[in-house]
Amino acid sequence: MKQTAVEWLQKKLWENNILTSEELQLFEQAKEMEKQQQGYSEEEVIAIAKQAFVLGKDFGLIGTFNEWFEQFKKK
Repeated sequence: MKQTAVEWLQKKLWENNILTSEELQLFEQAKEMEKQQQGYSEEEVIAIAKQAFVLGKDFGLIGTFNEWFEQFKKK
C-alpha cells in the first residue's frame, strides 16, 4: 500500500526529532481520519473498471478499455 501524506510527514518529523510522543498521538488520529475519508485508489478503480469493461464489451457498449479509462480520468 502506498504511503499517505500524513504518514510521510509523521515519519520525517520523527526521524528528525521534531515530533514529541504527545504529537505522535495527533498524527495517529490524523491517519485514522485520513483512512476514513479515503476513497478508492487508482489501482482499485482500474480493477473494478476492467471488470465492468469486460461486461460492457460483451454487450458491444464500449470500445477499448484505454479509451474508456481516459474519458473516466477526465471527469
